[in-house]
Amino acid sequence: MDVLLALVVSAAVMTAQTGEPPVEPTATSVLSIPVSAINPEWVSVTVLTKALLSDWHKDAVSKLDDPCFTFERDGDFNRDGRADKALVGYYRDRQGVVGRFLLVLTRAPKGSWEVAFVGTDPDEAGWFSILCSKGSYVEWWPCLECDYYGRVIWKDGKYSLIWQGPRTDEP
Repeated sequence: MDVLLALVVSAAVMTAQTGEPPVEPTATSVLSIPVSAINPEWVSVTVLTKALLSDWHKDAVSKLDDPCFTFERDGDFNRDGRADKALVGYYRDRQGVVGRFLLVLTRAPKGSWEVAFVGTDPDEAGWFSILCSKGSYVEWWPCLECDYYGRVIWKDGKYSLIWQGPRTDEP
């Protein structure tokens, strides 16, 4: 966890110096899904990867070897027999606001990916976002220095993001 804290602190320092995320949201699709199909207000995204952030902060990212933490997680989160994928990254909307996102995709019967859930955090307090799997849960940590995270759950036929920790301003 100390390595993750170092990465988060570095991200916060970079943001304070530049006001921008370490990676500019520039893609117009995610796994062949147009950004507008994910959220009609979005114009671009960047899905985070270890390789992408390695160029920005090689030392901290190279030590990110805890198998719990990743930027992408595959599984069957709702146990319906179809593959699911969770991804995190940054988005830019039509007004120019940049924020973090969590995207859960489900494999469609024809083999393509379809959007199952989108969580957002427009807070610019730090430019970091990561997933953690604990047992059958997937957790989204958009702000490790804030000690809160969202747990992705499947209930009543849909995904929800339940915030854990001292967060008082749920998005």
